[in-house]
Amino acid sequence: MRYFRLLYLPFLLALFFATFVVSQDEPSQKSQEIGNLLRSEEFAKAETMARQCLLQSPDDINFLSQLEMSLNGQQKYEEADQVAARVRQIWKSKYKEEWIAKGSPVAESSWARVITSSKNYYVIGTEYFMPHRLGGDPTGNDKEFALIASYKIIATPKRENGSSRIFMLDKTASENNYFLEEFSGKAIVMVAAYGRREPDIRVLAKTVVDYLDGSSSDH
Repeated sequence: MRYFRLLYLPFLLALFFATFVVSQDEPSQKSQEIGNLLRSEEFAKAETMARQCLLQSPDDINFLSQLEMSLNGQQKYEEADQVAARVRQIWKSKYKEEWIAKGSPVAESSWARVITSSKNYYVIGTEYFMPHRLGGDPTGNDKEFALIASYKIIATPKRENGSSRIFMLDKTASENNYFLEEFSGKAIVMVAAYGRREPDIRVLAKTVVDYLDGSSSDH
């Protein structure tokens, strides 16, 4: 049996929901325009605009994230992975120490890499900059059984009155396999199990899309 404690799951879920393209305290018009193109699956146009913005701000993680999403949307996977590597390097060199000093805020712990859609949801695949601990003993004395997430998939509803859904790729140190699970308030639902090798984020996004489209609760 998988053993872990989710002492502050409701708190985590409240923090997980964040705008994937534009930070609310940085209402960039260009970034909003790119976000609209991404949601409309106009990936080539989004790529062009993101590259133009990066000419002015080459280390801007927000625009790099949008560029990566546009590349993944066009199946330019090698280029997208190069952008992802660049994001990791920039974050590590410029933002990691400050993030830790601020208490490692959850809202700043990941970046969006993939956007796709199901019938009723936009599905955004995000990667944690560092392995993310989900609940457990706050003293850190449960390392063997603590649940650690590497990717978070956010399903945001296309309709205005819908609710978002959160999925995590996670495992514990005592487990050999990775698991994709949906975290919904009080419940955790298994979506897919993987082997010892961590699956690609694009595979996870597609799995979530298929799961949502096949779920009776996706309405």
